[in-house]
Amino acid sequence: GTLAQRPCHATFFQEHAVPDSLVSMWQATFRAAAMMLEIGPLDPEANKHAAGVGAACRSPYAIIKLEGRSQAYKAAYLTGRLAGFCMAFNETNITFDVIYGWTGGHDDPIAAQRTDSLIEAIEDEIQEHEKCPTGILGDLNADVEDIPTLDAMVHNGWSDCSSKAEIWGGTANEYTCKASGDAQPTRRDYFFANETLFPAVAGFRADYADVFPTHQPLQVRLKLWNLASTAHH
Repeated sequence: GTLAQRPCHATFFQEHAVPDSLVSMWQATFRAAAMMLEIGPLDPEANKHAAGVGAACRSPYAIIKLEGRSQAYKAAYLTGRLAGFCMAFNETNITFDVIYGWTGGHDDPIAAQRTDSLIEAIEDEIQEHEKCPTGILGDLNADVEDIPTLDAMVHNGWSDCSSKAEIWGGTANEYTCKASGDAQPTRRDYFFANETLFPAVAGFRADYADVFPTHQPLQVRLKLWNLASTAHH
């Protein structure tokens, strides 16, 4: 598909809507493109195949789905809206937590609180592992300020890379979401880096490719030799 053809080392996505019965088929499709695919479950509350997050990477790299240790993470994973993935680069492991927030989190406090619980689950899970470079990325369906735990994190060591895109020659706070031709564009998709990962960030932009419904993909460039230390799970 379109995702497998995009030039990248790794890609992370939301709303895959793939039921268990079709996972092996899609994994074979990605293998044919020399990519490894891992995906999480769908949203059990939906009355159709909905939500689901995942990741894929190109050979020679490999991606491993995180086996949750905290109860909060395990519960959040089963919502179909959070999954962590570990990629090994030489001596460095990087964890990427992919999230898909509940729709309407900017205006609906209940949706915002449920999305906040995903961030809390990530925080809980991080405490269960050795510290390592970590990114949180995905579709919040909200602004950072709508998610209290996340808002606190970006004021305490985490970086909202889009807001700092000018550091790498980009444009800060580019929109990523436009529901229709006359809709107001918004920024709903994000990449956050912890203090350990941030030194490796070397580029950030929204790619206005217009190949996916509603959303534009984010592109992040990492220079791994800028990482100050290594860690292992």
